[in-house]
Amino acid sequence: MVGGILVVAAAPSALTAHTIYQLCDAMENNSITPTAVALGGTLGALGGSTVGVVMVAESGAVAGLSASGITSGLAALGGGTVASGGLGMLGGVAAVAGVASLGALAVGGVAWIVSHELVQGKLKEQRIQMLDLACQHGFKNLLGD
Repeated sequence: MVGGILVVAAAPSALTAHTIYQLCDAMENNSITPTAVALGGTLGALGGSTVGVVMVAESGAVAGLSASGITSGLAALGGGTVASGGLGMLGGVAAVAGVASLGALAVGGVAWIVSHELVQGKLKEQRIQMLDLACQHGFKNLLGD
């Protein structure tokens, strides 16, 4: 049963991590930033999946990771049973998958922002150094920097 919860949490978070990596790879002009995003997304997916399992284990009327504890936890996360007006276990599965995906998105997104700023800052420094070197050798700086 715990393996099933891990799959429910890990599959959407892994897809989220992969999607943010693909976006970053298509949009960035370097290989460092997508690698950082892949690592961040993976760590976020692992963390989010772990939080999802803990949520299920601690939420229900029957605590723990037994079959009844998981069933009770998922139903509690889903707002109660369908008969009582909640979304039942399906709502709990959606909550667990959402939390895990948010973890991957948050950590991967932060990795993207930080890595992008670091790499672009380094590229700007190199550009200025190249322009200064060219000007020292007689080229005219027509860019106005």
